[in-house]
Amino acid sequence: MRLSRTFGIGLCCLLLQGCQSDYKDIDRRQFIVMMSLDQADNGKFTLALKGVIPQLQNSGASSSTASFDIYKTTAASLGQAIQKVRQQLFLEPDYSHLKAVIFSEQFAERNDLTRYIDFFIRRRDFQDIAIVAISNNAEKVVSLHQEAERTTGDSVFMKFGEGANAEYNPIIQLQQVYKYSLTPGLTFYCPILNVSDDKVVSAGTALFGRDNRMKMKLTLLETKYFNLLRSGISRGFIILDPVKEYGIGIRLAKAEFRFKIEQDALLCDVHVKVQAQIEDSDVLDFSPSELQKLAKKKLDSDISSLLVKMQNNRVDPLQLGLKYWSKNPVRRLNNEWLTEDYPEMKFRVHSDVMITRTGTLRFNTDRG
Repeated sequence: MRLSRTFGIGLCCLLLQGCQSDYKDIDRRQFIVMMSLDQADNGKFTLALKGVIPQLQNSGASSSTASFDIYKTTAASLGQAIQKVRQQLFLEPDYSHLKAVIFSEQFAERNDLTRYIDFFIRRRDFQDIAIVAISNNAEKVVSLHQEAERTTGDSVFMKFGEGANAEYNPIIQLQQVYKYSLTPGLTFYCPILNVSDDKVVSAGTALFGRDNRMKMKLTLLETKYFNLLRSGISRGFIILDPVKEYGIGIRLAKAEFRFKIEQDALLCDVHVKVQAQIEDSDVLDFSPSELQKLAKKKLDSDISSLLVKMQNNRVDPLQLGLKYWSKNPVRRLNNEWLTEDYPEMKFRVHSDVMITRTGTLRFNTDRG
């Protein structure tokens, strides 16, 4: 009897305490969708967060048309910065919708990005599938609002397959950067996004060395070929004459790498296959076979130059070392690939261009 009475009193006390959960409704949260890190003085950085205002908070009597707020702070570590920026918010920051992390070029050149990527991987409240990008002014990219955006941040998110399917936007996520930085012999890349005329534009690709610092940049033209070699492209344009700027359109292009030992040297044969079409009347003076030869010569030259350029800088964003190791498991996957094997490897590019559509009433598959 005494035990039952004690249990009943304890249960009543527990129920009277109410709900003590940390759960907060959606209208009590500020959803952080983008984050930027710019280099500051004295070894610090400037953190900027783009927080989406819940619709309920931006309706009713309020006359504000803004759909987001920008919160900034300066700190020496991400953990410190995240805590400092909370002082500016009146809603609970929610990072589960974080879709992009933008680093400035200066920051990426001076710092080992793994130190900061590791923070996102360790924290359970961050999405490790967020896109990673580089910019000449990261805060400007995060702060920009384009009028055509349906939801906050679309000007960045939609550039990577969800919206515009361009040939200049290589995508990489937090978890991929983390994985590549930890795997011996691998290096990684990041797309470059800048603001021009109040729009977010693609500006090339940043390539990182084994120390996880930005080492070099690719132009837009080189980025197009980089995407072709990396994963293939489903649309694009090959300029055949740099003066008149005429060319042919790309319908589908992809590459395959084959390795072999030839005369005691490692050789990488790069086989590029392109399905193209005639889009401009400027090239109608050429036959399809002539255009195919011009395109083959152009591709062989440009792709070879790109491969040698990356090789000379000892960056391997195409992960050729991993591809070679997968076919030759007796070799170890280590950092010696970047310092010994990769610099001595020879490249041979074989382009196969087939014009499948000529833009005329007759379907032309002549390959000359």
